[in-house]
Amino acid sequence: MGFMGSGKSLLGRSLAKLLKRPFIDLDQYIEEQEMLSIGEIFETQGEKHFRELEEKYLKKVLESDSEAVIALGGGTPFHPSSFDLIKKKSLSLYLKVSLEQLIIRLSLDSANRPLLRALSQDQIRAAVSQLFAARESTYLKADVFVNAEELKEDIWIDLLPEIQRYHK
Repeated sequence: MGFMGSGKSLLGRSLAKLLKRPFIDLDQYIEEQEMLSIGEIFETQGEKHFRELEEKYLKKVLESDSEAVIALGGGTPFHPSSFDLIKKKSLSLYLKVSLEQLIIRLSLDSANRPLLRALSQDQIRAAVSQLFAARESTYLKADVFVNAEELKEDIWIDLLPEIQRYHK
């Protein structure tokens, strides 16, 4: 788990490969199940409906494939039953990135982010700062913190023994 732009998909794939486990990107899974992009779901049905889908598919994925590495959407843990399910059924890892680094990454990728699309640079900074402040306390309840300031696949080397211990 982590804020949008923290590297959940990229680093999740590398962890899954290292652990020889399946990888599931929850956003991609939702798109496949709904046959709509996340942006289209936001535009046509709204964020509230997307969050309901996110909760539904998180539950389905966690109950069907407990051995997978799952990259959550940035907002996935914020539905109380979703967070409870994450804590109960998995080892949660928080990909921690500084606010300034997130603003840089998201400014470069705002067109692909439904919550940031069509915002100016100043609006992106304000929106990311506000959302980060609201979300970080929940992310900090994760089981393991991962410094993801730099998106490097060898990020897992020092954490691997702790992660593998959970799966035994």
